Amino acid sequence: MSNRYPIYALAAGMILTFASSGMGQGLIIPAPPERLPIGPSLPIQSYKVQTTINEQVAVTHIEQVFFNPYKQRLEGTYMLAVPEGANISKFTLEVDGEQVKAEVLDKDKAESIYQSIVRKQKDPGILAFSGKGLIQARVFPIEPEKTKKIEIRYEEILSYDRGVCRYQYALATEKICKKPIDYVEIKVDISNNTPIKNIYSPSHEVKIERDTNFKAHLKYSDENVLPENDFQLIYTVSTDPIGINVLTFKEEDKDGFFLLMAAPEIPKPESVNPKDVIFVLDKSGSMKGNNKIEQAKEALEFCVRSLNKEDRFAVVIFSDEIETLTGKLTSAGKEEIDSICKKIKEIDASGGTNIDGALKTALRVVEESSRPTYVLFLTDGRPTVGERDIKEILAHVQKWNEFKCRIFAFGVGFDVNTALLDEISQKNKGLATYVKPNEDIEVSVSSMYAKIADPVLSDLELDFGSLEVSKIYPKELPDLFSGSQLVVLGRYEEGGTAPVTLSGKVGGEKKKFTEEFTFTKENTKLEYIPRLWAARRIGYLMNEIRLNGHNQELVEEIIELSRKYGILTEYTAFLVKEDVPLAMRPAVPEPVSRRAGEVYSAPSAGRFFGGFGMAGNAEGRALSESVGKEAVVASEVMQDQLQRAESLSTQNVMFRYDEESRKKVEKIQGVRYAGQQAFFQRGSAWISTLFDEKQPAIKVKPYSDAYFQLADLSPEIAKILSIGTEVSFVHKGQMIQITENGQENLTEEQIKILQ
Repeated sequence: MSNRYPIYALAAGMILTFASSGMGQGLIIPAPPERLPIGPSLPIQSYKVQTTINEQVAVTHIEQVFFNPYKQRLEGTYMLAVPEGANISKFTLEVDGEQVKAEVLDKDKAESIYQSIVRKQKDPGILAFSGKGLIQARVFPIEPEKTKKIEIRYEEILSYDRGVCRYQYALATEKICKKPIDYVEIKVDISNNTPIKNIYSPSHEVKIERDTNFKAHLKYSDENVLPENDFQLIYTVSTDPIGINVLTFKEEDKDGFFLLMAAPEIPKPESVNPKDVIFVLDKSGSMKGNNKIEQAKEALEFCVRSLNKEDRFAVVIFSDEIETLTGKLTSAGKEEIDSICKKIKEIDASGGTNIDGALKTALRVVEESSRPTYVLFLTDGRPTVGERDIKEILAHVQKWNEFKCRIFAFGVGFDVNTALLDEISQKNKGLATYVKPNEDIEVSVSSMYAKIADPVLSDLELDFGSLEVSKIYPKELPDLFSGSQLVVLGRYEEGGTAPVTLSGKVGGEKKKFTEEFTFTKENTKLEYIPRLWAARRIGYLMNEIRLNGHNQELVEEIIELSRKYGILTEYTAFLVKEDVPLAMRPAVPEPVSRRAGEVYSAPSAGRFFGGFGMAGNAEGRALSESVGKEAVVASEVMQDQLQRAESLSTQNVMFRYDEESRKKVEKIQGVRYAGQQAFFQRGSAWISTLFDEKQPAIKVKPYSDAYFQLADLSPEIAKILSIGTEVSFVHKGQMIQITENGQENLTEEQIKILQ
């Protein structure tokens, strides 16, 4: 008898999975089962996706390297889940460089295969791909203790609607892949004859580089990861100077959600708007440690030499005394820059920290002008000289900043008062950035400066005409810079067509950009929009508590939003560990940092944070106490929440980070999101936050005919069932429980209720 064993590999994960029949997991249909080795899934060593998009035509190239750790030769069927709605025009598949025959199945044929594997393996994960087509091919041989490289290329035409293009890649493997993937990478190159404006991934954190208005490059990568979300990408094209687009989500008889994106075209060098920049550098004695002053001087010199020739600038240095190196705003000519850089090299660190006086001097340098003005303020400490009361300093800044310049703060080390720097930045349309010990100051400062180097539109305002909108975030709209974009999330009431106007100043002159959009009265396709809005809303509420102290009403709303949308916070992270029914939870629990020592452990052991945590400041302490490592991490989380829409991949997990390597070493997860419902784990069961245990439920036995009748009712139900074997959820107002003592067939009346 040949030592060949058939296996099945499914990808969106494109995974080759291996398990014994006794394990009840994986995607293998063993034949004969007694000959199969017992073991975990075949590991994926690397997983790379390279996509080139040109004028809506996307060519995706996938490369995976699998390893067979067993001593038997294996045979398998490679299966690739095709993204929903993808129009596959042609494809090729290679195994170790040799082309292999493969076939494309439509979603109806694929559905029967998915359900067949679920029935045989008693593993619901495959149901996550319900509604998707399938590419499959036979793979043989998979040699023992050897790697197998599989490459596949396919071409599709992307959907396009009013300037919005969408690309989706079925990346999620978490439900069917039992081992983390060593390395995952997705690269996307976009080119278009019409200028590319907004580029946004609601699913993953991506790095974006833009060469011109017509080309862009994106990259997502991670190590030792089980991907939980399909990769989604939205980009827009427009000939308008500012490209504005609106995406919506609305359930019938409920308020809707909108996501607005706006991005400017990349200006030519000669058309860049001139700006004024005041650099403020802390040269107190504490800056001598860890070579901080030298790095800060190099960062300052980089920024000064990066000024555009039409810009003006000033340099203020401070300790207990304050000095303006330039005297006043100075033109950014070569002679002036060379002179100031020579003075910067001579700066030495000594003395105390007069933050109040330094800010006063910097803001007094500002002149009334049509130019946008920016203050870059760098310090490594708390105020020790002059005014020390935080509230008084904040009041002074509000009084002195009469010309409404933007203030960007850089905190170096853990001895800075994060609440002070955060509040100064937020109230003055800037951003606070923190440089941890042993991190390079020059890299952080120069990176931030590069983002604000070329202002396009300042003093932004949004108007929605007669449309009733509310709870819009961010509250304070930041300026638009070349290469940046604005992402705004909010709520609306009835819906309908309305003009959206984005206005701002260009060279002191007010400009308006208006376009009509339809705010749908019912559309639930883009289910990520409500979660992104909830993330922003939670961030806003958490920040209010952090700056103003504990507020029980705000805490209750945070908990409600966290549960409904599956977003972990300091107030709901305890749900991950405790095995208590949701109905029995206290309405307002003690903050996690006071209840769950396992979540915030000693610094030497690393610490947990993620989702939208307060990182140890959940009680809302006074501003003057916001100092130290915990406060810096909390501030970084807040800056991300308030300034941009977090991706879905960061909202339902918490990580423990190793302090020295700053890498994730452990992940805790107790929340999932599927079919527009959030699920918390209770033992081995997953319970929807909408599920009411007091209401009568339809109980269904897993993998029975009734189970697959449910899966056939809608892709949303299939996705919910894929979470696990024991699931309790709501559909059409009906409570449903997947349990071993459930019925094996649905009645006609039950089917009618659920349709």
